[in-house]
Amino acid sequence: AIADQRVQGLIAVTHSPGRMISDEEKRWLSVLAGAWAYAIHNTRLINSLRVINANLEVSRWQLINSRNTLRALFDSLPNSIYIVDRQYTLMAVNKSRVSRLGVHPSQVVGKACFVALFGRSQPCAGCKVMDTFLSAQSQIRSLSEQTDNGSLREWEITTYPIQGEDGQTLQVIVYENDVTERRRMESRVIQS
Repeated sequence: AIADQRVQGLIAVTHSPGRMISDEEKRWLSVLAGAWAYAIHNTRLINSLRVINANLEVSRWQLINSRNTLRALFDSLPNSIYIVDRQYTLMAVNKSRVSRLGVHPSQVVGKACFVALFGRSQPCAGCKVMDTFLSAQSQIRSLSEQTDNGSLREWEITTYPIQGEDGQTLQVIVYENDVTERRRMESRVIQS
């Protein structure tokens, strides 16, 4: 019995000695063998698809588990961190960064970082994101920011390239570290 140009099985037919199988019986046996061959072939395909589907489901579960673990890690970092693309679009932002704005991450993801995080109409002065895209190297800059209560906050902002397999920078991680207290202590040490 042949299906998909491969032998799927063999049908053995026995008959009484001296009796010949007629052409009509041979034709029906051929049709029956073909139907069985396709039934066997289709059953094998269905079983293969079930195995592939089960493997895909396991992989999907592992990806979801990994994503959830990474998201929990990303959101538990006390410092601000976000990821942007070449158009400065926020691809991800952690809770620490959006807590300064009083919004949920979903409210800023997909928007330009300079608009959503800093309320600007163009990239921030001194921004190192494009330098990181062009050089594929980490960059560091400092930023002083006036808070709502009038105090001054000092930030050390570091950018890190996320590279593809070909070495091209696909996205940039922006890490904002609040160094206000450290700078105050350094100032006190210098004064004393």
